[in-house]
Amino acid sequence: MDEYKVVVDEFEGARVWWISGSGAKKDTHSSYYKLCFHKRHRDLIIGRYLNHVLKE
Repeated sequence: MDEYKVVVDEFEGARVWWISGSGAKKDTHSSYYKLCFHKRHRDLIIGRYLNHVLKE
C-alpha cells in the first residue's frame, strides 16, 4: 500500500478503514497502518476479522 493511502474493507457487515502512513525520527524511517472501525464492531474486528486478515 502506498504512503497515506486509505483502503476500505467490509467484513460481515462491518466497514473498516486501513490507513497507511510513515514517519521519520532522526536517522530512522518507519511505515505503519492504522485500522479504524466503529466501536460497536470492536468484538467482531478483534475476535474474527484480524484472524481472517492474518490467514489471508
